[in-house]
Amino acid sequence: MGSAETVTRRIAMKKLGALLLAGAVAGAAVLAGCGAPPADNTAADGSYTPDAGYTAGNGDVVQLNGFRSIDIKWVSGQVNMELYDGEGISLTETLADGSPVGQAMEWRVDEDDSTLDVRSQPKLVSLAEEKILTVQLPRSMVLYELDIETVSAGVSVDLTDEDTLSLSELDVTSVSGAISVYAANAGEIALSTTSGAIEGSVRTQKLETDSVSGSIDLTLDTLPTELDAETTDGNIVMQLRDLSTLPSPLPVEFKTTSGKLSSDVTLTTVQDAAWEFQTVSGNVNLCTIK
Repeated sequence: MGSAETVTRRIAMKKLGALLLAGAVAGAAVLAGCGAPPADNTAADGSYTPDAGYTAGNGDVVQLNGFRSIDIKWVSGQVNMELYDGEGISLTETLADGSPVGQAMEWRVDEDDSTLDVRSQPKLVSLAEEKILTVQLPRSMVLYELDIETVSAGVSVDLTDEDTLSLSELDVTSVSGAISVYAANAGEIALSTTSGAIEGSVRTQKLETDSVSGSIDLTLDTLPTELDAETTDGNIVMQLRDLSTLPSPLPVEFKTTSGKLSSDVTLTTVQDAAWEFQTVSGNVNLCTIK
């Protein structure tokens, strides 16, 4: 199996996971509305205890030796990822107006695989609040994978002030939230939404991005060796910054029903090209940054 196909399969599984998360939340809400008994960790007054092994509320997580990944699952609101000058990973959550939340998030450090797991609420709790999660990462942190899955929450990953942060894989999946990623530097980057837009700037060797009805507008600070972008009716714009390694003509594969391909660089369309674009009615534009 080729690496592009592997990435595609991983994206599909993550999108399925986000949809299952949405289904679980909806199921909990239906049960609550039908007068079903509360989950084991929910008290009669609506308060709850975190799932086993998790800590509730804001926290500062000390980076473990060999810390490998961060896994975030968030239902609604917003997830913001940024860098700071601290030593540990900082987790804070508020409502949109900055006031305290009524239902606290939960998090744990899985020492077996050196992963920080962050959840907007316990698995069997229906969340009514739209919460803003802010995750601050130390500038010198080394991570293998950053994985964010949301249902109706937008995601912003801002690594513009990056110094020495090292990241191998960045995966962001949302059902209806927009994805904004700036100055992300990772060996592999995968960005996927159903109805939200995708925008930002990336530096990566392998880029996989797809949206059903949303648009995709990304600046490529470096040229990836593999690129796969797909929409149904959303437009795709790729802005090319570094042209030092750009071949002429640039081989691309373009699959569409009624969309159009345009570019201000010389292209040649071939099958099985390293850069592949696929739409139903959306247009694709490759342009250089002047």
